This record gives sequence, structure tokens and C-alpha cells, in this order.
Amino acid sequence: MKRSPSCRARTIRSWMFILSILLVTQLAAQTRQVTGIVSSRTSSERIPDATVTVKGTTRVAKTDEKGQFTISAAPSELLVITSVGFAQQELKVGNSGSLSVRMADQYNDLEDVVVIGYGRMKKTDLSSSQVTVSAEDIQKTVNTTLEQALQGRAANVYVSANSGQPGSPISVNIRGINSISGSTQPLYVIDGVQIMPDNGSNGSNILATLNPDDIETMNILQGPSATAIYGSRASNGVIMITTKKGRSGKSRFSYNTFYTLQDRPEYIPTMNLQEYAIFMNEVSKNGGTIANPAFGDPSILGEGSNWQKELLTTAGMSKHQLSVSGGSDKTTYYLSGEYMNQDGIAIGSGFERYSMRLNLETQPRTWFKLGTNINASGTKESLTITNDDILNIAITQAPSVPVKNPDGSWGGPDQTQFRQTNPIALASINENTVKRRSLIGNAYGEINILKGLVFRTEFNGSIGFSNGYRFNPAYTFGNFVNNTSFAVRSSDNNTWWGLTQLLRYNTKIGKHDIGLMASHESQESNYEGVWAETRDFLNNDITDLPGGATVVNPPTSFRGSSALESYFGRLNYMYNDKYILQATLRADGSSNFGPNNRWGYFPSVSAAWKASEESFLKDIFGNGDLKIRAEVGIVGNQNTTQSFYANLTKVPTPWGNGYLAANF
Repeated sequence: MKRSPSCRARTIRSWMFILSILLVTQLAAQTRQVTGIVSSRTSSERIPDATVTVKGTTRVAKTDEKGQFTISAAPSELLVITSVGFAQQELKVGNSGSLSVRMADQYNDLEDVVVIGYGRMKKTDLSSSQVTVSAEDIQKTVNTTLEQALQGRAANVYVSANSGQPGSPISVNIRGINSISGSTQPLYVIDGVQIMPDNGSNGSNILATLNPDDIETMNILQGPSATAIYGSRASNGVIMITTKKGRSGKSRFSYNTFYTLQDRPEYIPTMNLQEYAIFMNEVSKNGGTIANPAFGDPSILGEGSNWQKELLTTAGMSKHQLSVSGGSDKTTYYLSGEYMNQDGIAIGSGFERYSMRLNLETQPRTWFKLGTNINASGTKESLTITNDDILNIAITQAPSVPVKNPDGSWGGPDQTQFRQTNPIALASINENTVKRRSLIGNAYGEINILKGLVFRTEFNGSIGFSNGYRFNPAYTFGNFVNNTSFAVRSSDNNTWWGLTQLLRYNTKIGKHDIGLMASHESQESNYEGVWAETRDFLNNDITDLPGGATVVNPPTSFRGSSALESYFGRLNYMYNDKYILQATLRADGSSNFGPNNRWGYFPSVSAAWKASEESFLKDIFGNGDLKIRAEVGIVGNQNTTQSFYANLTKVPTPWGNGYLAANF
């Protein structure tokens, strides 16, 4: 007996219905209600309003005020957890019905959190003036040193090069110059390591030892309330530099390289040979000099020597960087290595750097975290142009002097010329290099004592070594004879260390957000160096000091040290996410000042009103932000050029050497 088509259709529909029931039953058996708690890995505080999403689905949940959430998910599915100020995290549901999610702080998300003095804060909660420059901003241009990355990117920050020498010191002035005799440079804080540039020994720049591509953000503290937390070192502003950190997940490898050409600048207008001949003929007619027969008919003369064109040329610049980062939920790392070589556009100038950085952080327990940031680097700078006044000679030397003679030897002036030498030859034969080695780093630990209460201890340090080599040989260029050859050797080293113990507490009571911080800090720095010069070398092949027949002055040496002890604290208060108050107080005791005036006290207070959060302004500003703030504070400058003691200088007298005060 055959079934009718309608009977077969009913049978198929029945089987489909049964299968769908089985499928739904199976899915229901796999998908269940999963609960969890989301908290901060750093402070163990619960995170409200975090978003929990089942990856690849539309199932979404939010954490409540206690950081708790509930969502439907199967054991094989992944949960994606995101929150403002924290790194995104993925977690497999598994067979557990209750999950504990600990999120890592994302310090440098510019839309959420910014780095401040001895801490971090939501950008919208700042009550003082500061500007942030991101890694994306830095990578828009080619930067030899980190100061160059600030140029044109931060309001009220004036960046100017002290010379065109590659890697040379750069002046950074924040809101103007604030000292006549003391330092005018800002304080740089690199992952907690405090560096006060002194424009470098031997014309070198300590900040040039750092790789700008390792920087995540630069936060420029400008307002008195923001800078007062650094007290006696903050009168010129503070630039806080945070380097890149690793993130949990698969290892990420990155290789960057570039090669670029640096164009020479516009030439300063000078006379060519024809113009110079006409000028000198007029000078001789007026009795200024004896007429030069070679200038009898200027019309037959060519352009002559263009000294700027010979000295300045298009120069190459190359860089290679390899980095790897990654980690697990407990340990993250960032490792990078860099090599950079920059030829100067002037003959005899150049800059070379190699560096390596390791940033490592681990959290072996939920209440305990350890980390370290280490940067080792070396630089080599060619300073011939800077110290030998070659650029000035190239501008003022006569175009009638040949760069080279027909036989290939260096050209020089004749007796009727002004007594200036050959700048191209000097740039080629003089030696003036500075080699620097530095190690900058820190190690820190954090303990979550109670909910919201964190103790942090941190040791920071830096070590620098610098060696200068200079040799100027004797030479004869045309009729210009220099019989004096000399060599200079210099060497110096410096160390700095700082130890910080910090206790901070954050809590929220209803509409009141309260943050407290108290800290003690001690620092010490030491430096020493030697300098020696000899002259009258027998030949130009032996350039070490013993080859000189004459010791110009007895070798000299120098050394010094300073120390700073500080106590400081900060109060942050915010009501209803609209009204902000911040107060700080720092006490600094510096060895740079006398015992009767050793301590300085630096208070500050700032307030802000998030006007755009008010209900009557919400419709006007929408997603915009209007904040009205005011701040006042006191900062100081302990980096004076002299200590409170008078230095002595040696002077000859009829009875031998005597000593007088060199300063007051």
C-alpha cells in the first residue's frame, strides 16, 4: 500500500519538528547562566559598568555596582570583557558556573587614563593643565631624540635646537624661561627615573641615548598644581615619559626600518668670485689693500669656491628596530633593540646609537605585583663642526681660495688674502668624537593590603659614562701655516639613584570619590671626571696624549654629589562625577642649599567643574566636554649653577699661588 504525497509531507514535517526539539534541548543543555565578578588586577577593586559579550554573538551583559554579571553561555564559548581604563580580556567559559575576571590597567589609553605625577588618572578627571603626546604622534615624524618629538605638538612648549649637530642638546622651555642663573630645562621622568638635562658634558645630550620609538606617551605637566608634586625640581615643568609595555596574548613581533635623505638648508647669500673681485678692486682703489693682479678682469672669472656648497650636502639617515611583546594573564613583557645611524649634512658631523630595552611585569599573586624597566644604550657623536667654528669659516672665507690644488692637496689662502683657513680641510682632518654609555632602569613592587589600599616601593637608577676624543693636527694650507697640534682627552661618569615608598588609598562612598596618597622619597647623585691636554706632536700619526711634547696645563679633575629627601602627599576628591578638588603638599630637603635654608615646602590646590555634565547643559554639549578649572601652587629650582659654598680659583702672587673666591 502506497502513501499519498500529503501523507509523506506530514511525516517529513513531523520528523523536522522532532529534530528541532532535540536541537533546542541540546543547546539548552549546553547553554547555561554564567555568573562572574570583574575586578582590577592592580587594586582588586570591583569594576562596575564593564561590558561582557559572548564572542561572535549578540549576547551582552553589564556588571553592576559590585562588579557582578550574569550571562547565558556554553562551556566552549569565549567571553570578551571590556571597560574604560582597562585592557580588553578574553576568557573561556569552561565548566565553571562562576568566573573571576581580573583586568589589567591600560595606563595610556588617551581617551581614558593619563599618567600624572606618582600615579594615573582619568583624563576627564584632571583639574590641572597637562598635555599628552601619543606614540602615534611621535611616529608621524623622524626623530633622532625624544625632545624633537615634542616640537609643534604641545601647546606652551617651545623646542629649539642649540646647534645643527645630530644628537646635540635641545632646549625645551615650558611656559617660558623661569631662571636667570639656574637650570631652565624641565625635569624628565622616564618610567619613574628622574633626569635633569645639563645640556650634556662635551656638548653631548644624555636624552639622545633613548629610543623615541620605545615611548608610549609623553605627558607634559604645565600647571602649578600638576608640577608641585615634584617640588624643588619642577619650576621649569615636568615631562613624564611612559615606555611601551607588553599585553597578555600571543607574542607580537615587529620590525621597523627606514632610510631617509636629509636635505641641506638654504645657503646664506655670499659673493661669488666675480663679485668678490669687483669688491676687492674697489677696496684697493680706496687704499684698503694692494691690488691683486688676478682680479684685473673680473668678467673672465668663474664662480670660484662655494664653501657652503662644499661643506653642506644631502646626508643619509637609517634606522632598524626589532621588538617582541606579549605575555600571559600573570606576566607581560616588551623587548626591543635598535640601531640608528645619522650622517650630518655638514662634513665631519654624525650621530650613531644602539639601544636595548626590556619592560617586564609579573603578578604571581592577586595581591602582589613585580616589575622592571631597563634601557641600555650607547652613542657616538662627531662634533667637529660644533667645536671648531667651521660653519662660520665657510660663510666668511673668500671664494678665491681653492678647496683643493691641481695636485690634489688642500688649498689655502695666499698672502694677500684674509688669514682664514680651509674649512673643508679642517672638517676632514680634525677629530672630535664623544662616546657615551648609559644604563637607565627601575624595579618596583606593589602589595594590595586591603581593598583600595596599595603599597608601592620603587628603586630607580641611572649610570652614565662619557669619553671625549679630540685631535687637531698641524697643517699647511697654501700660505696658511698652523704649527700647533693638540689633543684633548676627557672622561666623566655619573650615577643617580632614587628610592620611593608610596601608599595610596581609593574609595567611593555614594557620590563621593576619594583618593589619598602619601610618600617618602630619597635621592642621591654623584659625578666625577678628568680632563687633560697636550700640544706640539712630532707628527700627526700618533694622536694619544703622550705624543705631545708640551703639557698645556696640569691635568684637571672634578667631582661632586648632591642629595634630596622628600615627603609629599596628595588628596583627590570628586563629588557626583562633576566637582573635582585636588590638593598636594611636598617638602624637599636639598643638599644644594645651606643648613639654615635647606627645606622648601611646595603646596598646591586645584579645582574643576565638569559643566557639560550638568543636566541643563547636556542638550547643548551632547558628547562634548566643557570643564572650568582653576589652580595655584608653588614650585622651586634646586638646580643652581653653584652650591651655597664659594668656589676657589688659583691666582699667582709674588709669594706663590694663592686662592680667591670664584663666586658668591
